[in-house]
Amino acid sequence: MAEVIVALDQPTEAEALALVDELDGPRWVKVGATLFASAGPSVVTALRAREIEVFLDLKWHDIPHQVEGAVCAAANLGVALATVHALGGPSMLEVAARAAATTGIDVVAVTVLTSHTADEFGRVIGRPDVSGLQRDVERLTVLARDAHLAGVVASADEAAAARQLLGPGGIIVVPGIRLAEDEADDQRRTASPARALAAAVDHASQEPASGVSAGNGGCHVIRGVHASGLIAGLVLVAAAGRVGAQTPLDQVVERARGAWLAHAARALVEHSDTVRLRIPGVAISAAVRPGQAARLLERYFESTEEAGFELRGIRHVGADHAYAELLRRFVVQGTDDEREETVFFGFRVIGGEWRLREVRVTP
Repeated sequence: MAEVIVALDQPTEAEALALVDELDGPRWVKVGATLFASAGPSVVTALRAREIEVFLDLKWHDIPHQVEGAVCAAANLGVALATVHALGGPSMLEVAARAAATTGIDVVAVTVLTSHTADEFGRVIGRPDVSGLQRDVERLTVLARDAHLAGVVASADEAAAARQLLGPGGIIVVPGIRLAEDEADDQRRTASPARALAAAVDHASQEPASGVSAGNGGCHVIRGVHASGLIAGLVLVAAAGRVGAQTPLDQVVERARGAWLAHAARALVEHSDTVRLRIPGVAISAAVRPGQAARLLERYFESTEEAGFELRGIRHVGADHAYAELLRRFVVQGTDDEREETVFFGFRVIGGEWRLREVRVTP
């Protein structure tokens, strides 16, 4: 499964959310430096409230401690995918990977910016004899792979080479997606959606040309891609890039539903490495280990009795990420008052199986 990420490069939160609403809820959006510097974390919160997956593209390149803190903070906001810069080096990449592993976020490493030519990148790294960029992208991809990051960001020119190095389980994000009529602007290595698909990528970042307003210009680009027939609901139909799960998701969801009905908190989380809980009365927003998650869920269950727990639907967000939405009816102990709330189970494929990674409750 390959997916389009809609780039929100508008200067304000209001303009970015207006574009999202006009597009009728894309699955993925990118929040980059311009929007994040203007709007801050609140724009991520607003996007997550709309059930949209956020790719936070800030390309962290700093000392390891700072990058570790940034990864954890992004995960606490509900960001699904974030970037570091591979030129930050092995120590920084390894710390980022460890932070990602404990919080449930995917972190990918930017290899060579799509604004670079070979000559310019050679000047950056002090090697003026650079004749092409593929060798450097491959070198930086190996650094990311060996650090156990989730994948890389690479242009369509080098995506196939990166796929060979990462194998089928690695994420590849291809920026600089343009239609034939679009201006390249400061992007030097661009690609059409079809060419990005041919490179066997997972995510393609569809960006309005720089300087395009948040109004009709930005929307025109997205509509043009939609009209090309490559996109259905802003999801590219392509060969799978990630490894699938052995147990069908509907079986895993039914097992989780049964555990919730029985208030069997430990059974609900026993196959998870970490779980992020967003439930009333729990102030912890970071992912927690199964034992702590079970104790917090038990506390949440203790004053209620289940009256019903109906599956409303399962929504896939890529080949290895999905949400189940359930309607919970319950009675508060000692009363006859029946209440309702919506429960979301977030699942990811880890180690070849669907694992519960998030439990979120909304009134």
